[in-house]
Amino acid sequence: MASAVLPLTRALTGVQAVANLACAVLVRRHRHDATGPPRCLHRTAAVLLIACALPVPALLAAAAPVAAWAGWGALFIADALVYATGDTYRDTPATRTAHQEGRT
Repeated sequence: MASAVLPLTRALTGVQAVANLACAVLVRRHRHDATGPPRCLHRTAAVLLIACALPVPALLAAAAPVAAWAGWGALFIADALVYATGDTYRDTPATRTAHQEGRT
């Protein structure tokens, strides 16, 4: 049973890595756009949360080795860093000024 679930675990961890990379590109692309970071950050947060949670049931069901858990943990930290970068871009002075001008 565990050997049948391990390829699924690797595939879901790969999905997590691809989602992380795609979200990092999305956040970086919108860093200079005044309206980009707040809009893309909500989508990025949802995608990263779902992609990070997907491998957990497979890891638990497979009684995965430590290396699989370490890979998931490293990607989890990378997901958090992508979100933190996007949140930092959201708080840049150009973005705050654009949002304040839009509210008045």
